[in-house]
Amino acid sequence: MEKINKKYQIIYADPAWKYKNQSPPCLPEKQPDTCKIEYYYQTMTLADIKALDIPSLCDNNCVLFLWSTTPVIQEALEVIKSWGFKYKTMITWEKTNNDCMGYWFRVCTEHLIIAIKGNVKAFRDMERTCYHEKRTKHSKKPEHFYETIERVTKGNRLELFARKKRDGWDSWGNEIKNDIEL
Repeated sequence: MEKINKKYQIIYADPAWKYKNQSPPCLPEKQPDTCKIEYYYQTMTLADIKALDIPSLCDNNCVLFLWSTTPVIQEALEVIKSWGFKYKTMITWEKTNNDCMGYWFRVCTEHLIIAIKGNVKAFRDMERTCYHEKRTKHSKKPEHFYETIERVTKGNRLELFARKKRDGWDSWGNEIKNDIEL
C-alpha cells in the first residue's frame, strides 16, 4: 500500500485494549461473560497503541473520539496525551441490557472521550453526555455515535480499528482493506 499524505480533522478510534483479566478461555455459547477478550479479536498492549504514528495523520486542528471501557480509562488518557491531544469531555454509553460484567461493580458503560489538538471550536451541540441503548454484538458501537460525529464535524474522517467500511470515512483495521498505512 502506498503511504498517503492526507491529513485528518476527525479521528475515531476504538482501540483493541488488552486487559489484565486472567479469565480462562471458554466457549462463548456456554460462558460468554468469562471469555478472554482475545476470543473475539486480537488485542494490543498499551505501549503498542501509544506507539501508533497517529500524529503524522492529524491536521493541525484535529478532534479525536476515543473509546474507552471503565477499566482502561487511565490508559485511554495516556493514549490521548501520547498522540498529542488534550482531553475536553466525554459521552457515556449506558448499555441497557442486564448482562453487565465487572469485578468491583457491574459495568454497563463505555466512554467516548473527546480530545483535540490545535484550535478546534467547541461543538455547542445539544447532544447529552449520556446515551442509552442496548448492547448488541461484542464491541459493536451504536450507529448513533457515527451520526453524531458526522453532524458536529466537518473535514477528513478516519476510523482506526475499524471492522467495516463507512461511506465518507477512511479506515484502518485488521478486519478490512485499509485506506492508510500505519
